[in-house]
Amino acid sequence: MYEAVEEREARETEAHTAVRSASQAKEEQSVHAGQTDAVSETQDCCDLPPLPGASIRDALADIEEQQLGLTDATSLGTRNQTNESEAPRKKPKRRALIWGASFVVVFLAVLTIASRRALKRTAQLKGPLLTSNPEEVKMFEEALQDQVEGFKRLWETASPAARQSFHAHYTPKVQGSSPSTSPLNLFERQVSWLLLKNRPGKRATPEQQGQYAQMLRIAWVVIKAAETRLVCLKQLEEFLAKAHRSEESRLSVRNPFFPGGTWTTSGGGLLSFRGFMNLLEPETAANAGCGEASATDEAVPRALAHSLANSIQMHELQLELDAKVRSVFHELLLITGTALPCGPQRPIEELAKTGALFSEQRRPFFPVSFFASLLSSFSRIHKAQEIPEEIISTWMYQWTYEGVTQRLTELEDLIRENASATASVKKTLVNRWVLLGTEEANDSTDFACLAFSLL
Repeated sequence: MYEAVEEREARETEAHTAVRSASQAKEEQSVHAGQTDAVSETQDCCDLPPLPGASIRDALADIEEQQLGLTDATSLGTRNQTNESEAPRKKPKRRALIWGASFVVVFLAVLTIASRRALKRTAQLKGPLLTSNPEEVKMFEEALQDQVEGFKRLWETASPAARQSFHAHYTPKVQGSSPSTSPLNLFERQVSWLLLKNRPGKRATPEQQGQYAQMLRIAWVVIKAAETRLVCLKQLEEFLAKAHRSEESRLSVRNPFFPGGTWTTSGGGLLSFRGFMNLLEPETAANAGCGEASATDEAVPRALAHSLANSIQMHELQLELDAKVRSVFHELLLITGTALPCGPQRPIEELAKTGALFSEQRRPFFPVSFFASLLSSFSRIHKAQEIPEEIISTWMYQWTYEGVTQRLTELEDLIRENASATASVKKTLVNRWVLLGTEEANDSTDFACLAFSLL
């Protein structure tokens, strides 16, 4: 038994000696290589204390396990270094994703802007002629001359009363134009001046020819508006003549554009509110609830009821004719690619006195943008002056002599004030425009002044 113990102790001593020899050899190699840190680490790892009761085989197994631990630690460090090296690699990928997303956003923005520009170009196909050529210029000149000839023929067939009304209410009255100057001569003179002073030469560029072509088209619209205004005056004159021939017409409101007419026929009898609504229009009477069962049995003199009906119809006709002239002027907006203003607008009196007539450094041939604001303001005012059926239907509750007389007085004030305010606005616009021009006589009656006066 003791012999076995001694043999085991001898084997343990030999194993311990072998371990010591291996560690000393490693220390000598590390010293020669100059790796002091590595030696200390190796000593710490390999300088094992004697293991009592362990055999050489067990000691060698422990050494192998420790070496495997060092290998695992080394591999773990290598993995950590690999992970640390992979972390920076992920950042470029993230940056690439960010740059890619930014590129997509920029591309979509550019595509949206390009689409809007394309839509704008499509909407402006009827817009201004940026360029032109001699053939187109000649075509526009002939169209303008034909329009002048048409206005001349209409002027020659108009009655003296219609000519006088056109001259008094729709012709500019400023310096440079004699009160006795015929409106026809004013338009013909401006067309001749345009053809003489603005026609480009043979070596003109397409842009210069395009500007001249646009002037021709603007002048054509103004002449067409003058012809439309004269036609409207003839229609108004015919309406008044028909009303004058009515046997019951009397005490009617005088029209400011034909002040010489008087309705003096004497009619007898009485007329109820239902009969009055039938004078306006049978459908209007039905919509107002004036059927067989009338809301009131009151009646007024027939002549008074006819006067009120004729005055309402005259007022509505005047608004309708003014709208026709404005619709012709809307062609200016198509020619120049100008849009009507939207949203709240300034009062028309303030617009005429202080509104910016143009934004260019020099006075343009025609103030299209300002004229668009002017058309919008007049349309809004005339829309507010309409007398809806709902208002007329309330008159049945005051269908007495005093009530109808009051309605006539209010309507007369409305028509007179509207005509006076419009004349004041047009006069202000013409004078402002002339002051911003040169001292040439034709500037006082150019196409802008003529257009202002036709409103």
